[in-house]
Amino acid sequence: MSDTEKLISVIIPVYNTAPYLPRCLDSVTDNNYKCLEIICVNDGSTDSSPAILRDYEKKDSRIKVIDVPNGGVSRARNIGLDSASGEYIAFIDSDDWIHRQYFDILIDFAQEQKADIVSADYIETDTCIDDNNIEKASVQYLSFNGCGALKYKQNRFYVWGKLFSKEAIGNIRFDEDLSFGEDNLFVLDVYGKNKKLGTVMLKCALYRYFVREQSASREHFLEKQIVLYKRQMQRIEEYDDGGLAKEYISVGLHSAIKYRRQFRKISKKHPIISELNGLIEKYLAYDKKHHILPRKQSLINRAFAKHPGLFDFYWKAGKAFGKAK
Repeated sequence: MSDTEKLISVIIPVYNTAPYLPRCLDSVTDNNYKCLEIICVNDGSTDSSPAILRDYEKKDSRIKVIDVPNGGVSRARNIGLDSASGEYIAFIDSDDWIHRQYFDILIDFAQEQKADIVSADYIETDTCIDDNNIEKASVQYLSFNGCGALKYKQNRFYVWGKLFSKEAIGNIRFDEDLSFGEDNLFVLDVYGKNKKLGTVMLKCALYRYFVREQSASREHFLEKQIVLYKRQMQRIEEYDDGGLAKEYISVGLHSAIKYRRQFRKISKKHPIISELNGLIEKYLAYDKKHHILPRKQSLINRAFAKHPGLFDFYWKAGKAFGKAK
């Protein structure tokens, strides 16, 4: 490692991804940037993932395998964070992979722009993609100070596809009670506790997100979404930051109203509906107190919140004209 190279800790949680794990590990170990600490947390895998990890650990001294009982991706990532010694942190999911210039480009922008977070674009795919050479000078980017970058979904929802400075993360950890959207909440915490965070968003697809079939039921998925939105609202109230609130409340409020409609279709007495009503009231109360949303949007949401049938009509009309999503 030269004096100019900064160590990047790459955290890879692994749980039963044996068919995809070699592709992921090869993309990291063969990356152009070599100053890496690769922390693979085996989260109680029951397939051949542990054997694959040990084989790679023997071949590459940069790889460190940590075996733990199954506790979920949040716990696995936290164990990785507690073991990380790099000045920068990157998260990669074990069924995904990265462009061979991934770390080169991210860390160059981090240092040149003095950024705390550098976020790359990604491609959703289920097949391999050629890693054509990318001229760094041709990469377009956007720079932000504070939480303005959160208005872009690319930057808000995921920890993969990003390079974080270890200083920005500090003692922030993933919420181990969450089984969905844990990275979304982690990003919210990072911005909530760092008011002057510098972010660079690259208009360049360097991360490969592997698309797999989801087996969870729609109802179960919505229930997990609601837990996430409740945690987000708690954080918004805790940080009391208008910028954060602006980027999260609009999406959260609309989603809560939309989810209420979907549960009403299952049963108008579904127990989740009362939880959603409470969440909607919290969003509206915060908006009323702090004037977060534009007046027109606020009035529309209040009407939808008070009259579920009105939102049903809007939804059906939008579907008919191809507008509702």
